[in-house]
Amino acid sequence: TPVPHNSFDDAFAALIANKVDYAAVPIENTLGGSIHANYDLLLRHHGMVHIVGEHSFRVRHALLVKKGVDRSMVRKVMSHPQA
Repeated sequence: TPVPHNSFDDAFAALIANKVDYAAVPIENTLGGSIHANYDLLLRHHGMVHIVGEHSFRVRHALLVKKGVDRSMVRKVMSHPQA
């Protein structure tokens, strides 16, 4: 069962504390390049965590609005820089 965490730091901490068996974190992003925060966490926890697999997948973004809101009513859209 997936266990969400609020940050990459939290995901690594849960893994090291044996609260989870695995953690899936991004390492590369086609648009944004390397995810340096996770490379730093891998180095910080060298010997305590190990990469055991890789998964590549296409990300499709969607615009979400509250029920009853028409697309023409949207005036501003905010997103993560890599999205």
